Amino acid sequence: MSMYLSKGFEGRVNFSEELKDSFNKPQVGVCFDRPFNHSSDEWGCLLGVEKKKIDFILFGDSHALSLKILWIILPQKKFKCVFTGSSGCPPLHWSSS
Repeated sequence: MSMYLSKGFEGRVNFSEELKDSFNKPQVGVCFDRPFNHSSDEWGCLLGVEKKKIDFILFGDSHALSLKILWIILPQKKFKCVFTGSSGCPPLHWSSS
């Protein structure tokens, strides 16, 4: 009853907005966990600034979400990146043919 009346732990701990946001996943389908990501022609997305040269390619499984700060940092640093990620591994489909 006391948890309900005191609104749980809300008043006990103060987390910064940056820390709270670190637990939010990017929207599914926008740049991570696109449906059929491994077999789609549009398997990744571009992050950062609009420019001709791609500075690097980043791909990974669900752990790649820990790098979502790149959505903010890349434009500030004037970098362009191709990103693809999917839950499970690998995010790309390899064919022997």
